[in-house]
Amino acid sequence: MADNQKIGYLLTNGDTPAGITMLDDIKGRLGIDSAVTVYDAELTSLIAAAIVDMQAAGVPGTLLGESEDPETGRVAVDDRVKMAVTAFIRATYGDDRTSVTRYNQMYQSMVFRLCQEEGGT
Repeated sequence: MADNQKIGYLLTNGDTPAGITMLDDIKGRLGIDSAVTVYDAELTSLIAAAIVDMQAAGVPGTLLGESEDPETGRVAVDDRVKMAVTAFIRATYGDDRTSVTRYNQMYQSMVFRLCQEEGGT
C-alpha cells in the first residue's frame, strides 16, 4: 500500500477498540465535536501532513499505525503519535497565533523522542 493510501486508511478506519477514527479522536483532542464536519477536510490534510513529516523524520512505522491487527483489521496508532499530531495541528491551525512557538516546540520534541524508539532511524 502506498504511503498516501496508508494515511487515508488510517484516517477512515478505527484505530481504537471503540472504533473511533483518528480524525474523530483528533477532533476530540482539539475540542471539536465529532458531529461538526465543516473542518474535516482541513483537519484530514493536517493529520496527513503531520504523519508524512513524522515518517520523513524517522518515526518507526509501527508507532504510526502502518501495521494492521490481524484479528480486528484495525490499525493501532501510538497515543504519543496522536499527541504529536495534535501539537502539529495546534501549531498550524486556526487564527490564534499566540501559542505557535510553544506547540511547534512540543511537536518537534515529541517527534525526536518517537524517533528514538526501537526501529527508528
